[in-house]
Amino acid sequence: MVQGWNDLLHLVPADMGLTAALGEGGDDPVGWLSTAAGIPRAELEKVRQLRNSVAANRPVPDRDLSSALETIDRTLAVVGHMRLPE
Repeated sequence: MVQGWNDLLHLVPADMGLTAALGEGGDDPVGWLSTAAGIPRAELEKVRQLRNSVAANRPVPDRDLSSALETIDRTLAVVGHMRLPE
């Protein structure tokens, strides 16, 4: 879960300000991922919050964890195949 979210963040363009100015996505990593993958921001925000809970060793319901992992997989399936600007 933690590694999956971190993998997603590595796909986000390094210069979010330039990306936002060019109209290529949100103005933050979650917004960019949402736009790039076509997944609602709220869904990705929930994954981010669950990732933080897991990283802090707080209990997370299995159903929420499964849902978050599915969201990560769907996002990686779309964004992981995109050619990003260097």
